[in-house]
Amino acid sequence: MLEGGTRSPVQAVVRKCVIDYLTPARFDDPLAIRVRTAYRAGAARGFEYVVDNVENGMRPVIGQTTLVCVEMAPAQHSLAGSVELADPRVRGREPAARQG
Repeated sequence: MLEGGTRSPVQAVVRKCVIDYLTPARFDDPLAIRVRTAYRAGAARGFEYVVDNVENGMRPVIGQTTLVCVEMAPAQHSLAGSVELADPRVRGREPAARQG
């Protein structure tokens, strides 16, 4: 969880993850793993991963991950110690009114 200033805590969550397994790798293979930031857009960050086998030059894995930062919803703690979400729609009490 990330915090700072007067803002609410923010959590980075995985929105999308894509992994392509291209060739087999053994447990004891020496691997070089490279990660780079592919893009930044608003609250989203994209990362790309490349894994290379150092001995034979093969590339067993490539991947991509998109992370987004979301503001954590405040929780209200009851006297019984359970946590209740602050938004009653999430608790299932009343459906959200549709605007349209």
